[in-house]
Amino acid sequence: MSRQSKIYKYDLIIDDVSCEKCVNRINSLLIKSFNIIDIAVDLQYYESKKAHYIILSKSKIDINKLNQVIINASNGIPHNYRIVNFKESEL
Repeated sequence: MSRQSKIYKYDLIIDDVSCEKCVNRINSLLIKSFNIIDIAVDLQYYESKKAHYIILSKSKIDINKLNQVIINASNGIPHNYRIVNFKESEL
């Protein structure tokens, strides 16, 4: 019998995401920092400068570290990215 690995799903809203460069900057740091399988970004909140992220990971992500990576993505630019809504589940 083979043992399946757990997949973790993170559903979050990130504030102050105003353009495609913002999305690319955040995605790049997330991929470098965590064991990411997939990232989906829904810009339905684009006009309010919020992005809805669905992140799938092979390992559990510490919310404090995730928040710090998001904050660090805005270093040196006129943005203040931050997580405003967070939900974690296991698939």
